[in-house]
This record gives sequence, structure tokens and C-alpha cells, in this order.
Amino acid sequence: MALTLAMFGTAEFAVPILHRARERASVALAVSTPARPGARGRVVPSPFAQAAAALGIPVRTPVRDEFPDLAREIAAAGVDVLVVAAYGRILPPTVVAAAPMAVNVHPSLLPRHRGPAPVAWTLLAGDERTGVTLLGVEPEVDAAPVYDQTAVEVRPDEDRGALEGRLAELAANRLAVLLERIERAPGHRLEGRPQVGEATYAPKLTAADEGLSWREGAVALVRRVRALAPRPGARARGPDGPVLVLWARACGRPPALAGAEPGQVAAADDGYPLVATGDGGALRLERVRPAGRGTMDGDAYLRGRPRLVGARLEDGP
Repeated sequence: MALTLAMFGTAEFAVPILHRARERASVALAVSTPARPGARGRVVPSPFAQAAAALGIPVRTPVRDEFPDLAREIAAAGVDVLVVAAYGRILPPTVVAAAPMAVNVHPSLLPRHRGPAPVAWTLLAGDERTGVTLLGVEPEVDAAPVYDQTAVEVRPDEDRGALEGRLAELAANRLAVLLERIERAPGHRLEGRPQVGEATYAPKLTAADEGLSWREGAVALVRRVRALAPRPGARARGPDGPVLVLWARACGRPPALAGAEPGQVAAADDGYPLVATGDGGALRLERVRPAGRGTMDGDAYLRGRPRLVGARLEDGP
């Protein structure tokens, strides 16, 4: 008999995991955080809730007082495994205890980067390897024993969105393998292994983390750009307002920026902006989005603002 799951998720990361799990097991219900205001103030369900509803899966969006009812519903449905992926809340013990197994899907090589923003901090830290960890669910965040862990290389051409997408597909496949193991296990229960290594924490990024400080080195600035793209984007301030930097490269400082203050702008031979950085190098702005405009290549941005050459981009946000 196939396993019965209750799946918890909110962010887009959880959507491929839901689709793959549904191929391997029966999903009795999907649990997400309540709908929140989106673009233009419209209240919209989370990406995970929308995906589950489109599949005909009952969706629950409990607030704190409704978790006891949720625990009873999970138990009554005969759920074998709770699957938690980018849900954004800590599950109460009563909910975790409503099923024989609970599996948390986390996009890092735990115990490195515990917490809500592991992919962003993987890029901010300049890690060359990351991966997916499938672990239990305990009150201490992302500290439970591990059932499965798979490592991959971080590609130099990936921003956070691309890396999250690749890890979501990896997580979906690894979860399918784990569900097969759970289905064969006595009582549908597995024993995990303790996490090994130094634990680090990956807190949620704040508005202050989104700003580019030109006093930083070029490599550190590239890491920040990658960690914040495609949304919300790393922020600087140009002559006509904020500008989001969505892709950039570190390079040497050209003669036009000799002795320049951090933030001063010159034009590369092909018209792309070069911004002086605090380490004596420069940041080449490859793709940007000015306030009120669409995404554009850096050369198009500079063509529309010729007075920026020789002037400064200010720190963001």
C-alpha cells in the first residue's frame, strides 16, 4: 500500500517536491501559510498552496489556534509521513506527533546553514559545494538526525533563483528515494544519523542586507548580487533613483578609475558600467533594473545615463 503524506510548504522551492512526491505517494492534504498581500496589494495564496489546489489536493492554511484541529485531521487521515519543505514555520510537537514520520527538506549540507535562508547564505559565503539534506523534525531548527544528504557543486553562473531551482529538483528526487525506503521500513519509520560538523546559521535577509556597499571588495559584491537575484535584487542608488543589480562580474580597475573613490563609474570599451570597489578593483554591471523600468543590460543602462560616467553610484538601499 502506498504511503499517505501531509505536505507543508509555502515558497516556490516546495512546488517541484510536491509534484514528485505525488507521483510516489498519496497526498492527503497540503498545509501552507495564510495568503498574504502580493503585487498591487492583492491577497494571493502561496506558490505551494496554488500548486496543491491545482492538483485537487485539499489545502489548509492554519493560524496558531488551529494547529490542534490540524493534528487531529492528520491523524484521522492515516497520514504516514509529514513532509516539510520551505514552510516557514516551526511545527508544534502535537502536529509532528500526529504521524509516524516527519521529514524536513533543507537545501544545504547541514549542519552548515541552518535556518530560513540557506541558499542565499551559501552564495554570500562563497561556498563551492552545497546540497540537500533530508532530516527529521525537532524543536531546534534544522538540528534533527539526517536520513539522506546529497552534495553538488555550486556553479559560477548561478544566482540564488537558479541554484534554488536546481536544489528543488534534486530534493524532489531524493525525497522520492527516501519515501521508498520508508515504505519498506517496519512501521514506516527510519532511524537517522546525527549531524556532524560545525553548525552555522542562515538568518532571513533583511532590507539592510540588500544594499551594495562600494567599500566592499568586488568579489564580495558579486556574491551579494548572486545571493539576491532574481528577487529582490541587490540595491544601489543612481542619479535617477534606486537601481537593482541582477548580475555582475569582478574585474581589475581600469585606468579611467585610477585613484577613484568607491562607487565612481567609468565605461568599459564595450559600454558596460565599471564601478570602483573598496579593494582597488571594479564591479562590471552586466544586468540591472532601474526604478520604474524593466530589466536591461548594463550598456543600455549607461547609454541612457551618460552623465553617470565619472560620477558615483551611492550605496543602497
